[in-house]
Amino acid sequence: MTFQDKLLQFTSMLQNMRKDLRLGGLIGIYQLIRGDTSELQEDILNVVIEEIFLALADYEAQEPIFIAAALEVIGFIGPNEKSYERVQVIR
Repeated sequence: MTFQDKLLQFTSMLQNMRKDLRLGGLIGIYQLIRGDTSELQEDILNVVIEEIFLALADYEAQEPIFIAAALEVIGFIGPNEKSYERVQVIR
């Protein structure tokens, strides 16, 4: 399984009904991107950011640890055009 495949698999977990799997998906994303991000393609990164913001849009259904982890991943990714488009979600 390639780096991008793993990243997309963890990203797909963010929409799961189970809270533990959503948090596990975020942890998996963080583990993958905290190392070498040179393999990270812009389109894959945009998908990841979009899915994280979609999960944050329903913040009332999320646990505080999930929200904190999601913001940590967004912060770790850093400035990105997709993040700027979606930042109103966290206002």
